[in-house]
Amino acid sequence: MKLRCLNPKYRSYPRYGGRGITICARWLNDFSAFFADMGPRPSRNHTIERTDNNGNYEPENCIWDTRKRQARNKSSTRYITVCGKELCMADVAEQFGIPYGRLKARLDIGWPIERAITAAKWG
Repeated sequence: MKLRCLNPKYRSYPRYGGRGITICARWLNDFSAFFADMGPRPSRNHTIERTDNNGNYEPENCIWDTRKRQARNKSSTRYITVCGKELCMADVAEQFGIPYGRLKARLDIGWPIERAITAAKWG
């Protein structure tokens, strides 16, 4: 978190500090404050996640989450509307048992969403 937001030489800095993402003053130099707000990490599979990808690292915007869930909260995440709900494409692929790459390819070549999710899995 600190490297991403504070160190311009860090590889991820342009996507965090470089675009204005900050760390709240309470956490900046006080790990006990961070721990009081966030609690212990639930498991080794969990890391800090900003619920609003454009928001800062602060108590109202951070949770512990798995890398799998975090991958679905990136600025590049693609959303589609299925059954009247806007869902990330990875969730749709998982829900309908379609390989993500297959679903993406179908949509990229212009298939309607309904056809893309109901056609044979490998067809």
